[in-house]
Amino acid sequence: MDHFTRWSDEEFRIRFRLSKDTVVMLEQRFRNEIAPKTNRYT
Repeated sequence: MDHFTRWSDEEFRIRFRLSKDTVVMLEQRFRNEIAPKTNRYT
């Protein structure tokens, strides 16, 4: 399920307590730290 397209910006913020912009910024900042060590499922 793609939560970015399923929920409006306001619904997303209410549901996850973060804005979509914040989630994108955090994902970009921590991408290397949270990425799996292998490419098994890609």
